[in-house]
Amino acid sequence: NPKQITIDKPKTVTAVFEEIPPFYLDTNGVTIKARDWVIAGTTGDLNGVTYTAVDIETLRSIFSSYASNWSKDDAARKAAEEKASKSVTTLITDMSDLFSNAPTDNSEARFYEAFNAFNPDISSWDVSNVTNMSNMFKRDSANDYVIWPDIIHSGDFNQDISKWDVSNVTNMSGMFFGLSNFNQDIGKWDVSKVTDMSGMFAGNYKFIQDISKWDVSNVTNMSEMFLSISGMENLPFDISSWDVSNVTNMQGMFADTNVENIGSWNVGNVTDMSKMFYASWIYGSQPNLDVSKWDVSKVTDMSGMFWGTRQFNSDISSWNVSNVTDMNRMFYRAFEFNQDIGNWNVSNVTNMSYMFARYTDGLDKKYGRVMSFNQDIGKWDVSKVTDMSYMFFYNDVLNQDLTKWCVTNITSEPVYFSYSSALTAANKPVWGTCPSN
Repeated sequence: NPKQITIDKPKTVTAVFEEIPPFYLDTNGVTIKARDWVIAGTTGDLNGVTYTAVDIETLRSIFSSYASNWSKDDAARKAAEEKASKSVTTLITDMSDLFSNAPTDNSEARFYEAFNAFNPDISSWDVSNVTNMSNMFKRDSANDYVIWPDIIHSGDFNQDISKWDVSNVTNMSGMFFGLSNFNQDIGKWDVSKVTDMSGMFAGNYKFIQDISKWDVSNVTNMSEMFLSISGMENLPFDISSWDVSNVTNMQGMFADTNVENIGSWNVGNVTDMSKMFYASWIYGSQPNLDVSKWDVSKVTDMSGMFWGTRQFNSDISSWNVSNVTDMNRMFYRAFEFNQDIGNWNVSNVTNMSYMFARYTDGLDKKYGRVMSFNQDIGKWDVSKVTDMSYMFFYNDVLNQDLTKWCVTNITSEPVYFSYSSALTAANKPVWGTCPSN
């Protein structure tokens, strides 16, 4: 602070000036912060190390330069990692896509090979002013092994970022998307301001850290959040206590990942549950999933919701599905599901294609997989449905009386409606008619 000194007669004045360094160590003992007067390009020493304050353009250029000069001797990578670790990031507010944009002057193969090896120690970064971290570490190359659109096995980054202050971040969508080696303890992060976590951990095959204490009460989008998260098949942490009451989108949230103990979740504001529990051939059979008490009254899209959940059989007979318009593939290959859903109000549904279907005999019966669903759905109001193609395709057991269905919107039998199924001709709907009850 400036001091004013008035001298009324000759005197000797000695002034001692203290140089204030541009950077200082935060109280957490890890984070390097810049003082308020620091601008991009300012350098300074701290504990014998020279740091540089950077803006987002400078930070991006570090990686772009590395990718452009990448070579098999790894020298460019090490140089770029050192620059990144000695960067002070206090000035940056947006880190979205920070390490996920390919330079235009490089081939895709070179870029991704370079990118996936990048593993800088950025534990000291000051991210306290950052509000956007969407796709920050995202990996998505068509050259890698795809298990889901854009989900891949790639990315060496696995540094300790547990001390990061993310309390001002609102967007973490796709942050660790496809970062299959990342497994650091971020369970103490303050994520209370985050509204978007879509795809955040998708494809993180090694991530097993406990994030059960996260405050996710402001999150509205959790689509594909845990898609294929763990190579162990089961979600490796308990998130039963999460407050998801503001979430509206859970599309693909647990695809290819078994989950338990979420039956008490308040999902009353969710509108999209499409492919929420989708399961591929390997993972996501959902043997212990109980969602019987969920309030799904606002959901409009349940397409593929239980697609491939081979062991799912929760009693969801009391669900209010009156706002749902899309049920295509809802129970496709859900082999054990056989609950009484005959009283469901499906009057707003327009698409029921593949709803109770399975694969052909060669792919399913080979492994002893047959459908179990054979409940009376003859009283359903299907008057708005326009697509019933493949609805009971290769369904092994269902043979209920559907002759009272109102199918004026479907004038002739849809393609493969009940191909190779147990449904007899006598029990099929009378196409193009609406029989009186």
